[in-house]
Amino acid sequence: MPKRLVDRSIALNAGNLRGLAHPVRVQILNILAIDGPSTSSGLAERLQVRSGSTSWHLHKLAEHGFIEEIPERGNKRERWWRAIASGYSVNAAEFLDDPELAGPVSTVLLEQMRHEFQRAATFIGEDWPRAWNDAWIFNRWDDLYLTPEKLLRLRNEIWELIRRYREDSDDGDPNARPVAMQIQGFPYLPGTAE
Repeated sequence: MPKRLVDRSIALNAGNLRGLAHPVRVQILNILAIDGPSTSSGLAERLQVRSGSTSWHLHKLAEHGFIEEIPERGNKRERWWRAIASGYSVNAAEFLDDPELAGPVSTVLLEQMRHEFQRAATFIGEDWPRAWNDAWIFNRWDDLYLTPEKLLRLRNEIWELIRRYREDSDDGDPNARPVAMQIQGFPYLPGTAE
């Protein structure tokens, strides 16, 4: 199991957002943050793209402060890279009114959602012991009627709860596994569900 990164998020701003706003870069950053260090060729194989492409994207991510090279681990032919933080945070509302940044923030958010959906779909197809199958969470509540202020309060309460569980981590327990917690809460227009 890879060593857990320090719980630190990089706040996206107008400068570094453009450096992340490419589907392959979001995928690379997710792999490095979740699974640990890798090489350009290892990432290329995993993402099924050319090594030259991943190398270029790695340099862009490093240039914008998301990842760094691990010089003591590589050699002249093989360079290893690691994520600097456990993730990134973005207040999308800050960017959606700016025509130059609305596209990049949408790219990042859509690719991240695709990644999280794929992780959940992968879990469903795996064979886990009964205790994990009894414990996993997949719920939906469409009967909440909230104001933006109440939704913000709910989000903050959930974040506080997650923070407490993270601080009371069981990562030393041999029965513990990393758990991906995905939470979505957004308004919708009735009659638009597919």
